[in-house]
Amino acid sequence: MNLEFRKVAEEALSRIAKGDETGVELLYSCMGKWMLLIAKGVTGNKEIAEDAVQESFLRITENIDKYEKDTNACAWVCRIVHNTAVNELKKYGIGVAYDCCGKPIEELGLTDEAAGIIDRMNKKLKNAGEHPLPGIFQTVKKPIQPKVSEGRIV
Repeated sequence: MNLEFRKVAEEALSRIAKGDETGVELLYSCMGKWMLLIAKGVTGNKEIAEDAVQESFLRITENIDKYEKDTNACAWVCRIVHNTAVNELKKYGIGVAYDCCGKPIEELGLTDEAAGIIDRMNKKLKNAGEHPLPGIFQTVKKPIQPKVSEGRIV
C-alpha cells in the first residue's frame, strides 16, 4: 500500500475519532475492497466475509480510541478485519476442532498450529483411504459422533 493510500486511511481514522461520519465513508471508499478481500481469504465464503467487514466497521468505530495516531492505520484496520473474520467463523462453529467428547481443542491446550497439523494429517489419511486419527474431529456446528465398526472409527 502506497504512502498516499496510508494517508487517506489515517485521515479516515482521524475523522472517526472525532465523531465525523464521513470518516467511515472515507475508510470504506479507501479500504473497503481490501477489507473484503482479507475477510474472504479468511472465511472462504462471500456472505460470511461481508458480515465480517460490516462487523469490522462497528469494531473500528467502537475501538477507535485504541488506535495510536500516525502508526500504520492500514495494518490496524486489516488486523481488525482478520480477527473479526476468524470470530465470524467461530460464531458459525466453522474451523473449530473438537475432541471426541465435544470439548474444543483450544480448551485442551492445543495451539492452532497443532490443530492444523492434525487436520492436515487427517486429510492425508483420508486421501490414502485410511481412517482419521482417533479423538480429533472437525465440525461445522457440533461434534461429529463417530461410528465404530469392528473396533475402528469409520
